[in-house]
Amino acid sequence: MGWLIEIILRDYGPEDFSQVISVFKDSCQTLKKSNGGTHPDDAVDHLLKGTDMQILGRITGGAKLIVAEVKETGQIVGTGGVKRGKFDRLFGVACSVAHYVRSDFQKGKAGVSVGSLLRRESLARAAAAGCRKMYGFSTADAIGFHKKFGARFLPRYDRPYINGIVPSHYYEMELRPSIWNRLEPMPILFAFEGVVFWTRFLRFMLKGAPFSLLSKDERAVWLEIFKAIFLPPPKEGAKPKASG
Repeated sequence: MGWLIEIILRDYGPEDFSQVISVFKDSCQTLKKSNGGTHPDDAVDHLLKGTDMQILGRITGGAKLIVAEVKETGQIVGTGGVKRGKFDRLFGVACSVAHYVRSDFQKGKAGVSVGSLLRRESLARAAAAGCRKMYGFSTADAIGFHKKFGARFLPRYDRPYINGIVPSHYYEMELRPSIWNRLEPMPILFAFEGVVFWTRFLRFMLKGAPFSLLSKDERAVWLEIFKAIFLPPPKEGAKPKASG
């Protein structure tokens, strides 16, 4: 490989499926301790379980993927993505996902920094969408890489990655000045996810088949739980409404 390789950054298409999966699997191998990484080999193997379609769903999370393609050969050598769910749009932020580069193109080995190209592109897209901040999770191996682009790591929001096997480290990148940048999205996101989960669970219990199988007393208990969580408490001194 020479120093004149030209990389094209473009949106993912269905025809890229097999190559994208290949990039992910190859990139994961560099995380293994046996290959110089920091993670146990069996933990990394766990990441690759399931069908290729299941793997793609896990790594993208519904985000729009960006692929890095070698112009001369059409080979896809890296991926990146920007995810903006309802929560992200509400708070003016974006989540960086699926940042992977083939091992033989990592750290400028092929004469071009594919990872840097993808990172700049994802930041540019998030900024163009009006985001004030981008957040994401990094493996221990890539912390230094993200810091080069201004990432600020907040260990209190670290979480296990894929079924608690591989630890991931939370970071944020400021895209534009804003008084709202002091607002950290993760605690709000955790609370938001909790509300969504319990709302769906209670809706399922109250309207679905499981609720119809409960006794009258059991249904009354569930209704009281629902009221306690979602309805405001009555004001002190307020008189109960008369019935009839």
